Amino acid sequence: MSGVTSSAPSPPPPPSPPKSETSEETEPTRRTRRSALSPGRLAERYTLPALAVAVAVFFSLYPPSAVVFPTSADLSVVTGNQSVIALLALAALAPLAAGYFDFSLGANAATSSLV
Repeated sequence: MSGVTSSAPSPPPPPSPPKSETSEETEPTRRTRRSALSPGRLAERYTLPALAVAVAVFFSLYPPSAVVFPTSADLSVVTGNQSVIALLALAALAPLAAGYFDFSLGANAATSSLV
């Protein structure tokens, strides 16, 4: 014969013994959840709207701008100027909520402003 021996397939290795469980393996890492009404959480959530209200109150009471600022004509001008930015923010919201960052939004806005 040629020296090649036919051998039966080798049996699978025996199962490994169970690992010893330690407290690190059995307890998942927990994040501490802050209370919804904690001062830090409230400040984080409401600082920007409070700042916007403070600026509006300041310019409504500041004598040089008190005559012009709190009028409907000024509100119309401000909302007209910010309407494009508001629409861009709404357009960016859907992809961001889906976990996708769309870089083409700024390029499309710049191109459409030229046309």
